[in-house]
Amino acid sequence: MCKAIFVMLLFLCGHISAAEFSYGGNRGYTLLIEGNIAAGDADRMYQQLISGRVVARVELNSPGGDVVEALRMAALISGLKVPTKVPPTKICASACFFLYLAGEPREGAEEVVDWGALVPKNKNDSETSGRIGLHRPFLSKEFFSKVDAQKASKSQATLMKDVSAYLESKLVPRQLIELMMNRPSTDVYWMTGKDLMTLGEYSPDREELFTAKCGYDRKAQAQIIVSETLLEWRKTPVVRNLGVPFDERSEKAELDKKQVAIEKTWACISHVQDEDTYGFIHQLQLGWKPWAQDQPGNKTAGVKWVEILRGAREYADLGSIRKNGNLVQMWSLTDYSAVQQSNPDDKKYLSSTTKFEYDCKELRLKRLYSADHSENMGRGKVVFGSSRKFDDIESRPILKGSLGEAYWKVACGKR
Repeated sequence: MCKAIFVMLLFLCGHISAAEFSYGGNRGYTLLIEGNIAAGDADRMYQQLISGRVVARVELNSPGGDVVEALRMAALISGLKVPTKVPPTKICASACFFLYLAGEPREGAEEVVDWGALVPKNKNDSETSGRIGLHRPFLSKEFFSKVDAQKASKSQATLMKDVSAYLESKLVPRQLIELMMNRPSTDVYWMTGKDLMTLGEYSPDREELFTAKCGYDRKAQAQIIVSETLLEWRKTPVVRNLGVPFDERSEKAELDKKQVAIEKTWACISHVQDEDTYGFIHQLQLGWKPWAQDQPGNKTAGVKWVEILRGAREYADLGSIRKNGNLVQMWSLTDYSAVQQSNPDDKKYLSSTTKFEYDCKELRLKRLYSADHSENMGRGKVVFGSSRKFDDIESRPILKGSLGEAYWKVACGKR
């Protein structure tokens, strides 16, 4: 599907500036994508992810751009299983919609409610989120100038058909797809709160999964926001002076009970998502890209591991060595004879793989990524994976005679 769209979109955009990536929020784990989406942006995002960047949520501020790149970036966001949101006063239009769609959850819709009946209100009246705009995909004037009218019309129709099929594969409600396709490229349709509620926080298949496993309830999410707002409203002097009966303590207690239930639901959803996310990130670390032709598999299992210390069950992947001046990256593996478990609630594992960066000039190392595997020698499922923000973790010295020195010698060719 994406390949077909790529062929049709070769002439969609002219030369535009690339999107800007920046980080903020709690611990710097929020990725903000701003500006036009251009060729090469997906690879730039991919490189940041495999360099140890942690992305816990994505915020968007883009008028759109290259649809091919947007679809590739959306594949990365989808695999990460992180929330997407358009911050207040910002926009996400045209191709940017694919990025918003990839979020899990898509934040904003649960905040758009009307009192009592919980009827969605116009999203443009909300101050909690920015605006999301749609219009039909289109081929550029450059493309139309190079072909006759019949071919141009047929190409445009094929493009719209392919994009519609992609959106249908993501289970986007049919009325929203039709709304997009009926909107001229010269006229952006800004989604209302009702549109976003129709779209939902999750795709229908994931929503039902979380409902069954975690007790997720879309309406309950909205009711919490209503209850919080009403409680604050009733505490204002103006409302208190009206003499409306109000038991603040009991209402606060009831709200706290609902919030505890919601937090348990979110924790459960996060646990379910982790099962997919760990494996996805691990494959990225091994060089796989979602838009590549080959399907992801457990590439760790096919590695030829070389034992670096006899009987120590410590191994190195010599084929993974990548040099950049004095710095060298290499994968290592620790295999266990008995089942390991870091904490009582964690999943058990029998081997661990780690990507280190070694300083061959100064006997130092830095951990970039690590994963725990359900079976020996890096086989089975990835039950845990951890990246750290690349530029925040300093390298540490390697002690003489240590296991770290043995790996350093292998990576730096000093053995």
